[in-house]
Amino acid sequence: MDIRYKCGSATADSMSKEIFAKIARKLLTESLDVQKDETVTVETWNNGLPLARTVILESKRLGATPLLFLEDEEAFIEASKTLPKENVGRIGRHEYNLLAGTDAYVFIPGPPIGSYSPRLKTEERAAATAYNMSWYEAAAKAKLRGVRLSYGYVGEDLAKLLGKSAKTIIDHQLNSMLVDYQALKERSQQISKHLNDNVDASLSVKDEKLDFQLKGDITIEDGIVDERNIMDGNNLCYIPPGLVAKEVDPQSASGSINISSYLGSVGKLDNLSLEFKEGQLVSWKSRSSKAKLDVVMRLIPEKDRRMTSIMIGLNPAVRYGYGIDRFVEGAMTIGVAGFRFAGVIERGNLKIGERLFVDKGKLT
Repeated sequence: MDIRYKCGSATADSMSKEIFAKIARKLLTESLDVQKDETVTVETWNNGLPLARTVILESKRLGATPLLFLEDEEAFIEASKTLPKENVGRIGRHEYNLLAGTDAYVFIPGPPIGSYSPRLKTEERAAATAYNMSWYEAAAKAKLRGVRLSYGYVGEDLAKLLGKSAKTIIDHQLNSMLVDYQALKERSQQISKHLNDNVDASLSVKDEKLDFQLKGDITIEDGIVDERNIMDGNNLCYIPPGLVAKEVDPQSASGSINISSYLGSVGKLDNLSLEFKEGQLVSWKSRSSKAKLDVVMRLIPEKDRRMTSIMIGLNPAVRYGYGIDRFVEGAMTIGVAGFRFAGVIERGNLKIGERLFVDKGKLT
């Protein structure tokens, strides 16, 4: 479906209104299970206003009470660049009170807080978003049900990195929100029951192989915020959804693996190779992006250069090259030092125990 959209614009034509209405209803009913008389907070930047308006309307249609919270992009940029650090990146008691009084939360971010926009330096972005941890802690304490819509991060700078128009990327992400969330939940549960601690696993791409052992928490991004998510404190999910992740024993990874792509603050890097020995990342290579890859790795302390997670993509509507590769059905992503490096493997194999879960990029 062709969705009319202009970055930074708060206008929408009839076609975009149609898909916005579908998305809004899906988020409110399937993701957040909003009930009559509940409170809904919609936080958006300028670029998300068309969809935010629709969420407000659909919330009222359900009998809920919505509130719109706008973060203005230009004010945010100017404050981040001109004001003392202690004057930005804070949350006041009025916002904490807002979280405490919210049942369901819809968040549409803006491009400046993504890691791809050059409008802010890394240190300026870090200072301006220093509130992150306290916000999530307050949201978890409030037990609100929330969604984060990743299309909001898309601006002209990310589009340039991906070699597509911002509209093309946004259209794709919006359409990818309309998959069957219940089917994603069932698939993720089927996979999760095999992701037990101390189970041996291996990733392979052609003649490269990386062995490791599963150990730690499981995270599921199925687009549905349920009671278990709230109890676990994972009460804000990504949309479009479709991912299951398992922590890895950081001492266990040994071998080498080819990484198809990495997308971060230094840009998009392709065809990387990582080598691990007894958990430690000991070398990294890239035929075309070695200098940029060196920059990424230098930002991670040597002691933290360890594989810490494996992610499996589940969304059948997501395609590679639209900024959310880890959600592609059959994609595998390895996390190093938490999420500080996330490398996507497109056509690899994943074996857990004696079972092959991904065969040449296809879920089995």
